[in-house]
Amino acid sequence: MSPVRNRAHSKAASPSGAAGAAVSNGMRERGATLIEVLIYSALLAIFIGATLAFVASIIGSTDTLLERNEIVAAMEFMEHKLAWLAFQATGVADPAPGSSGSTLILTGADALRFPATFTIATSTVTLAFPGVTATPLANDRVTVRTFLVERYSTPQVMHALKVTITVESALYPHLVTSSTSYYAIAE
Repeated sequence: MSPVRNRAHSKAASPSGAAGAAVSNGMRERGATLIEVLIYSALLAIFIGATLAFVASIIGSTDTLLERNEIVAAMEFMEHKLAWLAFQATGVADPAPGSSGSTLILTGADALRFPATFTIATSTVTLAFPGVTATPLANDRVTVRTFLVERYSTPQVMHALKVTITVESALYPHLVTSSTSYYAIAE
């Protein structure tokens, strides 16, 4: 049997101290090199840029969605006012039969509501009742491009109306909605 050798090495102190001992054993203290710092900085910049672009697109689509809802709500409000008064009206004073125009005057028996006048003024549709100043039916965030009333008659209905309204966003002019409604005024 051979004698067991002691493999433990004794560390001798080098003239350069502890750092010298580490280098002499093949180990060195490791830090980030300039290239590594630049690469990590570039990756971080790309990540932050992509995150900011994503957040900006979400905010942009939220704004666009809110504006779309605003113009649809304005359109629906105008249509409801037209339908409400058309249901109560007994006649049409303007436009004349067989013609069209940007003003609609509905007549009826109720002196507080009739004649009711819808007209386009300063890029909005206004509604005026007898003795009352004309009131805009939309706010400043929407612009009414078209308010066209066509009057015609059929054998069944004396006063038939076709009303076309086109509304766009004042902030985003590419957001546009249009509606065509038909009303029959019973005498």
